Amino acid sequence: MRSVIVIFLSANAWCAAVSGVHSGPPELIRPAVLNLYDRQPLLAGEQLSYGAELGTANPVTASMLIENRAVSAVHVDAEQAERGELSAVVKAVQNTPVAVFGHFQSASDPFLKPKMDEGLLGAILDKAPDLKETVKFLRRLYVPPLGERSVGPSDVTGYLYGIADFVGKNNAVLVGGVSIGDARGVSNIESIVKAKARGLRLVHVDSAGIARSLGVAEDAPEHRAAVARVEGAARAA
Repeated sequence: MRSVIVIFLSANAWCAAVSGVHSGPPELIRPAVLNLYDRQPLLAGEQLSYGAELGTANPVTASMLIENRAVSAVHVDAEQAERGELSAVVKAVQNTPVAVFGHFQSASDPFLKPKMDEGLLGAILDKAPDLKETVKFLRRLYVPPLGERSVGPSDVTGYLYGIADFVGKNNAVLVGGVSIGDARGVSNIESIVKAKARGLRLVHVDSAGIARSLGVAEDAPEHRAAVARVEGAARAA
């Protein structure tokens, strides 16, 4: 397992997530996160919560993880999930404060909307390259006037029974985000966070991905500088 950092824009809150969780006791999450924050102290007034990235869209693992009350978010590879798997994870954590975030590889993913309609509370564009692709992705998440997402029969609208409630609340509660996991994203981070005005609410810092892209070891000087640049831009947004 490795730790990543998730910064919520304008919320003074960070969520440190442990990735690659397939199974195992929830108490493994907290020590890994605390080790990360020994090196990345919070600023005054910031809050820390905990999350986990599931290795697969497994509702059993999700239900185990939420036994740890410190967990506030579950991250899932939505692009690889089969139809119905995301809704199963969402249902596993329903009636809890835990949010399910889906990760996507492309702003043009043809299955983005149907997978969002399975009940995801947030979506993250992995390896976000620039502001243009970030805005394109965000438009597809939010309903008008913020975005262009259409509304129809689905889990999130109660198959039209709850459509008014969904349309009224979606833009306020949905979390649109990006993951910065390569050198291109790092170089464009100052422009990417300008998408805050278009609904960007989360920046996921993929430390290992950045190291691989730079061709250096994690904690190498170049790597530390790149991660600090992303964190700084997200904090300042």
